[in-house]
Amino acid sequence: MKKLTVLLILFSCTFIAAQQNDVIIKFPYNQAEHFLFNIQADTIQGTWTHIASIQRRLYGVTCYYRGNNQVFICGGADSSGYPVPYCYFYNITSNNYQSRDTLPSGEGRYLGKLVRVKDSLYLVGSVGSNFNIPDGKLYKYNPAADKWVTKSPVPAPLVHEMAVCVWNDSLIIAIGGSTNGFGGGTNTVKVYDPSTDTWRVLTNTFPVYISASQAECIDSTIIVMGGYSSVIYNKIFRGDISNNDVENLTWFEDTVYTPFGTGVYRVGSSQFGNYMLFGPALGSDSCLNQIWGFDAISNKWTRFLPNSLDVSAIRSVALKVQSDSISIFMFGGVEKDTDFYPTNSCEKFTFGNPLIGITQNGNSVPVNYGLYQNYPNPFNPNTQIKFDVLCGGLVKIKVYDITGREAAVLLNEIKSPGSYSISFNAGSLSSGIYFYTMETEGYFEAKKMVLIK
Repeated sequence: MKKLTVLLILFSCTFIAAQQNDVIIKFPYNQAEHFLFNIQADTIQGTWTHIASIQRRLYGVTCYYRGNNQVFICGGADSSGYPVPYCYFYNITSNNYQSRDTLPSGEGRYLGKLVRVKDSLYLVGSVGSNFNIPDGKLYKYNPAADKWVTKSPVPAPLVHEMAVCVWNDSLIIAIGGSTNGFGGGTNTVKVYDPSTDTWRVLTNTFPVYISASQAECIDSTIIVMGGYSSVIYNKIFRGDISNNDVENLTWFEDTVYTPFGTGVYRVGSSQFGNYMLFGPALGSDSCLNQIWGFDAISNKWTRFLPNSLDVSAIRSVALKVQSDSISIFMFGGVEKDTDFYPTNSCEKFTFGNPLIGITQNGNSVPVNYGLYQNYPNPFNPNTQIKFDVLCGGLVKIKVYDITGREAAVLLNEIKSPGSYSISFNAGSLSSGIYFYTMETEGYFEAKKMVLIK
């Protein structure tokens, strides 16, 4: 009864506070309803710097950070739309490029998306030498062996420029795509299983016919941004996977406009922690050099500022994530108002990691659940919170201010039995009394902490 009363009070206070601050929130009441914040509330400041330029002017270069201070980049097209097959490691430490294996048969590719499953990279939805005739080719790269191989192509109808994301580090989900340049958008959803090198087509189709959109997936949520068909979509689409089965994928066309404020396509994207990053993007007549983050837990948009140094689009995004900072890398692209004339300029954006670090303390199994007093307390602005998990399951740790308004979500994921420590940086909060809670099946606890600045 105590737990229910506390939760009801917190929910009521949160709803009232949201109304008072003009943040419009749609709370779900059935499966057909879901919610996204429809205005942006937060910003994160960072620093842009130019890095070494790529060897030639290209757009549609794909990239992925593979660890060891190396970003893998491949392909791209020149101003005539001619694709190149060359691939490189960009060495972050030495700020130079090292040649890698070229794409199979020396065939140039551009656009598409480079994603990672297990220890391999996959180039999905790329365009070959003829933009109007997709070939559906799929390529796999083994970084350890520095070797590309060709895998099973997308099943007919052949498409390119699909919205691509990875689910559960095991399946590649490809949404829509064009059968003929910009004029052949589709609404099929296809799933590739790297372990068996097979494709399947899901029965639940996408809400609209679309190509040149972009997708990211965290846990059971897929967000699809923009895209092109007969119009450039100023929409966000959401997919929900239920029962941990990709076959149970349900799509919703959200009433929320893209955070760019206009229709966008060929959007760069990546993700870290709970954040899905989108940007830069191409609008109807200009490049939108903005980066936006969507928090899949709090359902809130964040603007990363300032805008990029280069007013360029058609750039994929590679992320290097560290405990205290995150760096975004982008290579080439097209410049504003230059009729798709590509650039060889490259840049890096670095900002403080807004997520909370979690460490497990030893491998022993606790005798009960437990939430401990934070240390130090009072604190400014960092503190540690220890907690014990008796049985594996979903664990939620949240912070509320004195009015009951949710101030931070520190954890919302499945944890195995064990003792853990989680750090909390309250740099963006005001001094005052806060409460932090731990909730899992059969257990709820709340404690008080004091922030003094």
